[in-house]
Amino acid sequence: MEITREGLRWMIFYDFKKGLTQQQCIESLRATFGNEAPSEKTVYSWFAEFRHGRASVSDERREGRPKSVVIPRNIDAVRNMIKEDRHVTYRQIEASLRISQTAIQSILHEHLGARKICSRWIPHNLTEAQKKGLNI
Repeated sequence: MEITREGLRWMIFYDFKKGLTQQQCIESLRATFGNEAPSEKTVYSWFAEFRHGRASVSDERREGRPKSVVIPRNIDAVRNMIKEDRHVTYRQIEASLRISQTAIQSILHEHLGARKICSRWIPHNLTEAQKKGLNI
């Protein structure tokens, strides 16, 4: 059975209310959970939170962008932008969808399997035969 982060926090809270020291709490958790016990820093910071009057062990709601913007909706949006204009740039995608270039790169390369193909320089003075051979 896997214990959740919130479950471990309840155990830390219990030890705090019971009057144990931080070190006693750490030893108790290590004896029970071994390598899966929370770190000393985690126990110290939760003890500090409880000392300052916090009674909730659940994560507080955070505002802002979700941690990961690589979601199906954004993947589909990038796919559609590429279908419309094969020459679309990272900056255009970034401005349109308001996602980072790192997320765009992940979507393009890992999820869509797209790759950029560099074209070679072609001289301007081509003959008609050369143009037919290059399929320009």
